[in-house]
Amino acid sequence: MPADIETLKKELRSDPENPALQKQVADHYLAAGQYKLAREKYCLLGSLFPRYISEIVLQHEQLIEKDPANIQMRLSLVNLYLSFNQVESAILDLEDILDMDDKNLAAYNMLGKIFIHQERMDEALELLEKALALGLKDISLSEMLASVYLEKGRVEDAVKFYEEILELLPGDKRILRILGDLYARIKSYAAAADKYAAMFSDDPEVSSEIQRKLETLLDKDNNSIRIRELIAEVYTKSMKPELAVRRLEEVVSLEPKKADEVIHKLKDILKNYPNHPEATLALATALIEKQSYSEAVELYQELCQHHPQFEDRAIEGCQKIVSRISSQIMARQFLAEAYIRRGSKDLAVRELIETIKIYPDAVDWVINKAKAIEAHEVLGYAYLAKDDFLRAAKESEAMLAEDRKNIAAHVLNGEIFLKQKHCRKALESFHTAMMLDRDNIALHKKFELAKMKEFELQAETVKKRLVDDEWRISLHFDLARIYLNMNNKEDARRELQTALRDQTRAASVYEILAKLYLDEGRFDLAVSTFKKGLECSSSENHELNKRLLYSLALSYEAQGQIKQALKIFEDLYEQDMDFKDVKEKLEFLKKSSMASIQNKMLIALLDSLEDKTIIGFWGREAKNIYRKQKLDFSFGQKYNNSGLEHFMKGMHPAAQEQFALAAQLDPNYVAGVNNFGITQLANKKFEEALFKFRSALDLEPNSAIVFNNLGVAYALLEVLTEAETFLDKAVAVDNELSEAWINLGDVCYARGSVRKSIECYRKVPSSDLLGDIAKKKLLYKEPPAELY
Repeated sequence: MPADIETLKKELRSDPENPALQKQVADHYLAAGQYKLAREKYCLLGSLFPRYISEIVLQHEQLIEKDPANIQMRLSLVNLYLSFNQVESAILDLEDILDMDDKNLAAYNMLGKIFIHQERMDEALELLEKALALGLKDISLSEMLASVYLEKGRVEDAVKFYEEILELLPGDKRILRILGDLYARIKSYAAAADKYAAMFSDDPEVSSEIQRKLETLLDKDNNSIRIRELIAEVYTKSMKPELAVRRLEEVVSLEPKKADEVIHKLKDILKNYPNHPEATLALATALIEKQSYSEAVELYQELCQHHPQFEDRAIEGCQKIVSRISSQIMARQFLAEAYIRRGSKDLAVRELIETIKIYPDAVDWVINKAKAIEAHEVLGYAYLAKDDFLRAAKESEAMLAEDRKNIAAHVLNGEIFLKQKHCRKALESFHTAMMLDRDNIALHKKFELAKMKEFELQAETVKKRLVDDEWRISLHFDLARIYLNMNNKEDARRELQTALRDQTRAASVYEILAKLYLDEGRFDLAVSTFKKGLECSSSENHELNKRLLYSLALSYEAQGQIKQALKIFEDLYEQDMDFKDVKEKLEFLKKSSMASIQNKMLIALLDSLEDKTIIGFWGREAKNIYRKQKLDFSFGQKYNNSGLEHFMKGMHPAAQEQFALAAQLDPNYVAGVNNFGITQLANKKFEEALFKFRSALDLEPNSAIVFNNLGVAYALLEVLTEAETFLDKAVAVDNELSEAWINLGDVCYARGSVRKSIECYRKVPSSDLLGDIAKKKLLYKEPPAELY
């Protein structure tokens, strides 16, 4: 540095308030091009001695005139203007600078700040967007532009520029906080959460701030998976595993597909916090969602070893597992041991018995557990699994010695006899149990199983006889009847076809074959087969002929062919007026409404609720029940009748086409709309059928047939409460509607209302079209008065 400036500085230190010396120093820096140092001295001089301001400005302007392209000199002058509060002069000079150099960042920054400070936002926006358009990239410019956008309410644009700033300053907490707040303002809560979470550090104050902000965001967007995941991460880093686990549990609950990610995170937590109870429970729950049941049970076992107070939660988890997959042996064993520890003997007995059924190899383990709690029933089933019938029987005897009405003991005896193929003794035991607990559906099934086993043994006996004497055609007839008792229709039909070679029994065989077709809803085949039976039958066989005629009339009735049915019943009445209920049957059919006969509506009968199959019958309604539907001609009637013929022949797709045409031609034609719904039921399109029946109900609000069909649709959709409601309405409107009574019986039985179910089946007279079906439905649902 030259000696003269050093001298001046030395003199200035001796006399700091000497304005002349201050100016000389500043002038020296200015002449040397050291603008920053010169500006500092001029600013100090101007603040202490304002009279020098004009001289300082003039001096700068003179130098600029000599060197107009000196941008640094101009910027120095702008800074002085701002220091001397001559803002307008600063603005004019900055605009001149930008005219000379339109990419000068410093000028844009200074002018932008001035406009913003003066709240001249439109001018600031124009200036900054110009800089942006020229491709100038600068953090300060971006921040100013973002702040202007915020002032103008353009939050999305502000977000864009703060994102650009973040790229230049990655991890900057101030920018992250601003972006988080901005995203929250525009309700992009997940994006806001990402920014807040990125702020995390070991600083407790920052950690607490992030937690508060994230929880606030979750309150605003309570279904957000992403926010919960971020909260869990922050809590994990903040050493708050309980809170992290809670949020991860919510993630799996809301989005099961996230189970793999959550499992990984929970395992990481457990590495840092071994045997942490909440984390263990949450991991087990997630594993259940992934169907990793054995691994979940192992976690529950570890949990109970280290934290016995959480056994209730572990039991709930294992109960959930067995409700999803009843054969999960590890869960069953865990529950059995847990119940034993808690002294819940009845529950333990249930699990131990299920364990034997699922996994017979565990029988020795079960025996040890059963002996510890003196569970005779369990020991009985365990010995039965080992085919130790004597010891199994001793256990049942011990139970009966304590209580002769012990249902479990009688059931155990039945199981012992059944496994030994002593079917009759098994049936006697199950029958005794049923007499003690009539409404126990599980007992009904056991009784039926024993009966089926008895039929199987009978079938095997007949088959052996056929091997010895294959020409005894009558044995095929006997075997067919056994198959029918077993509801094995296919094999029964095969044996009956073989039995037809015995001409002496042909008529009886045709009778059974035809009834088989009736049960399947193939009324056209039933008619032709009953007629064949009549052709084969001897004229002297009066009783058989009357039965065939009666059943033939029922087949016509099922199809709605009332004239043919009435003709046969009248002939039978002339032959034998006391045969069955032929007189009542004539009166019943004659009371059918003309509308019911003309506009043939189908009524659905549940063939199998389990297999979701139906049978369709002509829906007969009495004169005093049919209210709204008129007898005037409908354009859809022709297609409806054609559809009915196809349906009765089992041609459901063709029937659906015809019913669809009937409904299209006349949308107010109840029969067409209803019957279209029936074909959809047959094709297992239950939702579509439900819609059609609701449309039919709008047209005919008090139709027992439509009420019934709605009930069937709901039953097939497994909405049993609604099904029962509509079936109740059907029988309330028409107390003689057999289909509705049987359907109601099926639905009530499925809901566990055994008494009501049985009462419903009994409403159907034995001579009714559906009398045999009602009898079959009653089988095994109540203990027979006589076992054999």
